[in-house]
Amino acid sequence: MSQNHDPLVFVIVPCLNRAHYLRETIESILQQDYPNIECIVIDGGSTDGTIEILKWYGIIYQGMFFKSKHPEKVFRVLSQ
Repeated sequence: MSQNHDPLVFVIVPCLNRAHYLRETIESILQQDYPNIECIVIDGGSTDGTIEILKWYGIIYQGMFFKSKHPEKVFRVLSQ
């Protein structure tokens, strides 16, 4: 088993009703060629479809972490 010796870089994305920017933001993070990135999206209680976008990315990319203002909406949603 090989270990990754690159330092872990956290990308923290605060979000509140910004669904129209969220896909582009996450895709930009995913396109980085640095091998050891973890993305944490912190939602302030969005009501505009943000949660659904994060759920979709959570299914596709295991390891992304999403936290909502509402504890019942905490999803493990990105780690490269």
